[in-house]
Amino acid sequence: MYLNELEENSEVMIRASDGERQVDLYSNVIRTGVTKSGRIYAMVTAAEWYNKIVNMNCPNKTFTIYLHRDKEEKCITWPNVTLVYMRKPEKMYVIISMSESILTTRRGAFRVPVYSPCTVTSEIFSGEEKITGRMRDISATGIAFTLPKTEEWNQEKADGAKFTIVFKDDENGETFKVRGVCVRTVDNDTGDVLLGCRLTRSSTMVSGYINRKQAHRLKIYG
Repeated sequence: MYLNELEENSEVMIRASDGERQVDLYSNVIRTGVTKSGRIYAMVTAAEWYNKIVNMNCPNKTFTIYLHRDKEEKCITWPNVTLVYMRKPEKMYVIISMSESILTTRRGAFRVPVYSPCTVTSEIFSGEEKITGRMRDISATGIAFTLPKTEEWNQEKADGAKFTIVFKDDENGETFKVRGVCVRTVDNDTGDVLLGCRLTRSSTMVSGYINRKQAHRLKIYG
C-alpha cells in the first residue's frame, strides 16, 4: 500500500523521535496524490496542543506513519518518511514517501497517566449500578483504571466483559466517555483491582487529549 491509497478522513498515527524520546500524535487524512515529478504524498491535519499547532519542522527528528485497522493485529507502516508542516493554503502536515508500506506488529501506543476519579458501569454489575474507581492511564487503543475489590467481585466475569468509563481531564475538567473490553485484571494488595481494557472504537477526543499531553515532550510545538 502506498500513501496515496489512504482513504480520506482515515486516522493515522505519526511517531516522531529524536533518538532518545518519542511522541505519538494523531491526524486525519485530508487528501492524497502524486506530484508531476512522481512524488507520492498524503496531506493530513496538523495536531494541536493547547490551541497551538505542533510544528514538525525540526532538525534531527525521524517520522514513522502508522495505520491501524480494527480487528487486525498488524499495522500498516511507513518508516522514515519526509514530513513538512505547511501553513498555507491550510495548516497541515505533508507526508512524502516513495516506499510501499510494510506490516509491523501492533504498535505500542503511548500511555498518558491520568489520576482523576472515574465512574464505571458494566454488564457484570447488578442493575444500573455505577462504581467509582480511579484512572491509571489511557492511550489511543486502551485504558487502565482501578476499582475497589468487594465480596461480589468476580474476576472470571470481568475477563472479556464490556465497561463504560467516564472521567475528567485532571487539568481542565473536560469530560470523556469511552467504552472498552477487559483484557486483563490484576489483584492488588491495596484492596483494589486493576483493569486494563481495549477500547472498542477510536475517539478523536481521546486522540486530541493524548496529542496535547505529549506534544511538549519533544518541544516541537510552535
